[in-house]
Amino acid sequence: MKEGPWMVLRADASSTIGTGHVMRCLALAQAWREDGGRVLLISSGITPPLAARYSAEETEIVSWSDVERPSKDAAMTAAVAKEREAACLVFDGYHFGPEAQRAARDAGVRTLFIDDFGHAGAYEADLVLDQNACPWAEVYARRDPRSELLLGERFILLRREFRRWAGRRPPFSSSADRVLVTMGGADSSGATLRAVRALRQCRAPIQVRAVVGGNCPDAEALAREAREAGSAIRVEHDLTDMSEPIAWAHAALAAGGTTCWELAFMGVPFAAVSLAKNQVPVARCLVDKGIAEDLGWHENVSEDVLAGAVERLLGPASRREEMSRRGKALVDGHGVWRVLMRARGEKLWLRPADPGDAELLWKWANDEDVRRWSFSQDAIPWETHVEWFSRRLSSDENRIYIGFDGEDAPVGQVRFDAREGRTDIGITVDNKRRGAGFGGLLLAQALRRASVDGWAKEFHAAVKADNAGSRSLFERTGFRAVERGKVNGQDMIHYVRTG
Repeated sequence: MKEGPWMVLRADASSTIGTGHVMRCLALAQAWREDGGRVLLISSGITPPLAARYSAEETEIVSWSDVERPSKDAAMTAAVAKEREAACLVFDGYHFGPEAQRAARDAGVRTLFIDDFGHAGAYEADLVLDQNACPWAEVYARRDPRSELLLGERFILLRREFRRWAGRRPPFSSSADRVLVTMGGADSSGATLRAVRALRQCRAPIQVRAVVGGNCPDAEALAREAREAGSAIRVEHDLTDMSEPIAWAHAALAAGGTTCWELAFMGVPFAAVSLAKNQVPVARCLVDKGIAEDLGWHENVSEDVLAGAVERLLGPASRREEMSRRGKALVDGHGVWRVLMRARGEKLWLRPADPGDAELLWKWANDEDVRRWSFSQDAIPWETHVEWFSRRLSSDENRIYIGFDGEDAPVGQVRFDAREGRTDIGITVDNKRRGAGFGGLLLAQALRRASVDGWAKEFHAAVKADNAGSRSLFERTGFRAVERGKVNGQDMIHYVRTG
């Protein structure tokens, strides 16, 4: 397979700024790799566990010591991106501002600038992303007219470990006794230790899991608390799959950072503690959305307040259920694909089909033109479709991707069916989108994903001989006709593509 385009990421981590920026960029790195691209991370202060996470994604890492002048940092970063002929350069960090965007634009590199509540003040990047659910458009008034704003929960970046839960998130549990404590990867405030001590005061018996980074300064004290509490408290370090403890939890105490969106996505009610100034508006927004409690600034949050918040969260099931429902509705888990569509300058984005897509695919399958060009013209009964769709979703050897435009309107689907030692491909474009070039885009992106996955090396398609549109589509996308035959008495051309 031809090597894909580069994405260059510029993000740092430290005990002062935390790990949130680097972890947020990891979601982009994973998705870019899944879509066939190559990734380079330029970072200062990245820890070995974080570096290992990126290395597992076959990401190249360049470690820089602190660059004294922001302008020099920006110029060096832009020069590296230009040398790699990067399709996109990403800046994520509060120490990056207008000079970083300007350097990238001067170098002619397409740039994605990740922001929180207008921290940079002025903007001239190609794309400006603020994934917070309550961004105020007016704070981005000082921007170049060419800059596109990506604002709000539609663009929340979730890592692969969470994206795999899309369409099958944990069901709500009416009983509740499991509490997660997660105060960020570099908790220098002591909030985790304070929360664990607070939870030992709770009157009802509960189970606690506290997740911390490898450099947590309170590691020994937390271990002591866990030993004294017996099996009721477990402390875990440098987890590579945060979705597992979040799926386990019935409620959580969390810092007001990116983990809040992960908790919301998984439907876990929580109370937020602000450990940094940028987390204050996030926590307030979460309260407005009805998915969390805001406990305020960490220095003002006592153990009694923390214990009381957990007891409220574990209280009436109806309140927790409503918070859970609102969180799941807010974050759908597809934000990273929406961002990548724009980063690549493309017209659509793909996601795997999930159980909620059954009716949409059934309507497409029974479209008049789709049936006319199929080898069986009979309408497909709903019950037959549901049974077929359920089998496909549960199979590791089949894939269905659905494509969406920039406004999230579905434009079509591509299906890969593995059977009898070969992988057959089928494609449907919504009847309102035909003739606009979406068929070729759908097919090219789906093949790109399938090739990266590596689960199929050769793709087959059977097309009616008189279906000139489909024949042209497959031929333009690298398929070659290998034989003619008949299916159900109808003339067929067999197409094959390798790689």
